[in-house]
Amino acid sequence: MIDALIAGTLACESQQRRAGNGNSYVLARLRVPQGDGPALFAAVFAFDRDVCEQLVALSPGDAVCIVGALKMDVWTPDDGEPRINLTITASALVTPYHVQRKRKAMQGIAGRQRATANSAEEEFQDDI
Repeated sequence: MIDALIAGTLACESQQRRAGNGNSYVLARLRVPQGDGPALFAAVFAFDRDVCEQLVALSPGDAVCIVGALKMDVWTPDDGEPRINLTITASALVTPYHVQRKRKAMQGIAGRQRATANSAEEEFQDDI
């Protein structure tokens, strides 16, 4: 398998399912644009509890980047045109919400660092 990062939009509602051994997992479909060509659809399987919760919280059309083990196959439907089949087992995901939250947190840290640096400079503004 290939470790991959795939970006796309959620094609439909994620489905919570239960495996034969009783463990729960989530199945989702990701629409992956290909530039000039038609979009590919990837089957996304998630077994990690946190990743499952995040996938279920998303709505169709939401942008998401999936990280995980990628399996690629080629299949031929009845029309004879070979197609690519993508399956990714998600180990992590990132959405625009995560990026915005991280950006705000980083801006807060930078602001606090500037304030600390300014107060340290003011402390030593005396005549010697």
